[in-house]
Amino acid sequence: MHRLYTERIMPFTATLIARDRSGAYKYLPRSVDTFLSPEGVADAAAKAGFADVQLRRLTMGTCALTTAVRRSV
Repeated sequence: MHRLYTERIMPFTATLIARDRSGAYKYLPRSVDTFLSPEGVADAAAKAGFADVQLRRLTMGTCALTTAVRRSV
């Protein structure tokens, strides 16, 4: 569902809403592909010393929420 949304639905609807036929919204899926994966964000938080790192996927995997607790210094 995530790929379908980010590669097809979102660029199409954004183009319609913005009335932009230049194709400007087609870069968004490529840009998103450069982000860390949700697992990568959680792993980076754990490696940075955060505790109780939790990952929760939202909107059918289109986004994710990572929470963590900062350890006392």
